[in-house]
Amino acid sequence: MPSTHRLQANFSQRIGQEIPLPAGAKGMYFFGTGGDGNNGNRVAGGAAPIVLGSPAYSSNYVTCGYNGSASNCLDLNLQRSAAVLAAGWTWAAVWRGNAAAGATAGNIIADNGGGGGTAPAGATICGFSYQSPTSFNTYIHSSGNAIRATFVLPVHNGGSWHFSAETYTGGAAGTWSLNEFSDAPAGGTPVTYVASGLASGTNSPTIGTLVPPWTNTYTYLVDCAWAMVSQGPMLQADLATLAAAVRPWLARRGIVM
Repeated sequence: MPSTHRLQANFSQRIGQEIPLPAGAKGMYFFGTGGDGNNGNRVAGGAAPIVLGSPAYSSNYVTCGYNGSASNCLDLNLQRSAAVLAAGWTWAAVWRGNAAAGATAGNIIADNGGGGGTAPAGATICGFSYQSPTSFNTYIHSSGNAIRATFVLPVHNGGSWHFSAETYTGGAAGTWSLNEFSDAPAGGTPVTYVASGLASGTNSPTIGTLVPPWTNTYTYLVDCAWAMVSQGPMLQADLATLAAAVRPWLARRGIVM
C-alpha cells in the first residue's frame, strides 16, 4: 500500500540562494504576507530590517511612507559606515507609486533611517523618489531634498511596477546614477549627478519616508514588492541580469513588471 511522507524544513533562504546576487550583497527582501511570509533579509547573516510604525502588508508587497500623521517605513538597518562610503553602493527596488495620502513626492529608498542608531540629519540624506501621481518619474536627491537629476520613466502611471536602481561610486564626491529595468529591460541612459561632501554616519537605507528628520511634505506612499542593497556600484548590465532573475520570482507572486 503506498504511503506519503511529509518533509518539514525551513526553505526561507531558498530564494536568496537561487538569485545571483552581487558579491557585495548586504540585503535582499521579498515583501508581502503570501508565499513563505518572510519579509526579512534573504542574505544569509545579513542585518534584519527595523520596522518603523505600521507598514501595510498586502499578499505580495508592502506599502510604506508618511501618511500625514505617522511614518510607516522599513529601515534596512545597513548604516553608511566609512567602509561603505569608500566602496559606494547599489540600491534597487521593484515599486509602484501610491498617492493615497499624497500632497507631493514620495521616497522609494532614502537613507533617512538610523539603522538602530540616531536618525541622521536631513541635510545628509540621499536617495531616489518619485515625483507625482500623473508621471511617477523618478529622481535623485542628494544631501537633503534637492532634486539633482530626473529620470523620465517610459511608462507613466501608478499601476505599473518598475525595477529601479540607484548606484553611488563612493567617497565624499562620487557619482550617483539612476536607471530602470522594467519598461527598458536592458536599462536606458541613466541620469547622473556628482555629489560633494558626503560623509559616513548613521544613515541607513529606508523604504518610504521617515518624519522626522525628512520633510513632512513627502506624503505620497510607495508600494514595494522587492528590494536589494549591495556594497559597491553595480554595472548596468549586471543590474539588468539581476532584474531578469527577479522577474520570474515576482511573477509567481503575482507582480508583473
